Amino acid sequence: MQTGLAAGIGVALIAIWVAFLFEGREEMRRSERLSYDFVFKWNILPLLVALELFTTHSLAVLGVGAMAFVLCWPIAKYSLAAMPVITGWHVGTQWFSKIYAQSDQRVFMGAVIVAITMTLVCQAIVAAMRRPPAHT
Repeated sequence: MQTGLAAGIGVALIAIWVAFLFEGREEMRRSERLSYDFVFKWNILPLLVALELFTTHSLAVLGVGAMAFVLCWPIAKYSLAAMPVITGWHVGTQWFSKIYAQSDQRVFMGAVIVAITMTLVCQAIVAAMRRPPAHT
């Protein structure tokens, strides 16, 4: 039951994430400014929470995501750097501990690789969202 609910909420969060990718670009075109807070709350956080839900199947992740949504606005710029690393590390540890149950070194390397990948993906999203529109 909880696994199905977590997966359903994760899919809904991915849909929100995709919708706000387009909405964020439209806002950037309209006002030529997009705050780090908007990018973090609507373009990065839903992706990270959905990834955690798919990995852990724990609904407690929603509480942590809600707290991050409310509390991270003053430090959104720093959260854009820290949260993908933390989430990537946790997700990588979960994934690779299932594959390599007896090898701590492989789990560590897998966690590092996923953390770096998540950071690069999230920074690419931030760069794409905050890129000024082309004027013709």
